[in-house]
Amino acid sequence: MLTGILTVITAPLLILNVIGTIIGVIWLLCIGQWKLVIVGLIVSFLFKFIYTLPALIQIPLGLLAYKCAEKKYNFLATIIVFINLLFINIVNLLWIFLVYGISIHLATGNSLPYLLFGYAVATAPLSFIASQDRDSATTSLGIFLTQLVFFILILSYYFNWFPFSLYLIILLLFSTVGLCTYAAYALIKTEGGGVS
Repeated sequence: MLTGILTVITAPLLILNVIGTIIGVIWLLCIGQWKLVIVGLIVSFLFKFIYTLPALIQIPLGLLAYKCAEKKYNFLATIIVFINLLFINIVNLLWIFLVYGISIHLATGNSLPYLLFGYAVATAPLSFIASQDRDSATTSLGIFLTQLVFFILILSYYFNWFPFSLYLIILLLFSTVGLCTYAAYALIKTEGGGVS
């Protein structure tokens, strides 16, 4: 059942990742928004360097969680892992909301090409960063969360689901962080360290 649910959720995201980006870029170029495409590509490229600032905050928290796990302070290590994961996922979501808001603000006429391109600008740099850390399940879940949230925001825009979608996004955030924290806690309990 879980595999079926993940397949239903993942299929539109895969299509959006590949085809949506290409359609959004070509559509914007056809309507004369080439400056926006260039700025979006530059922002996507620079984001991975800007993203290192909040990611640097994770390093001392990760080390502190690791030291706590080594000393068998498992509960404290789990709390630190939770805070660490919540922080970086909130940073990711703030980035998603920023790009989404700018996409809607810039849209003239049909907003779909702006939203498709905004999805690419928001998620591509995060996906690139995650590809550098393939062994981390928490990173993969965080990126999946950001892609899913932008997809929910696109649907919300067209179906006027905003109050519902905000509740859903908050639920997804805490579900993702909770799941990752649980996995980290299980790792701490079994190995006494090695928080990922």
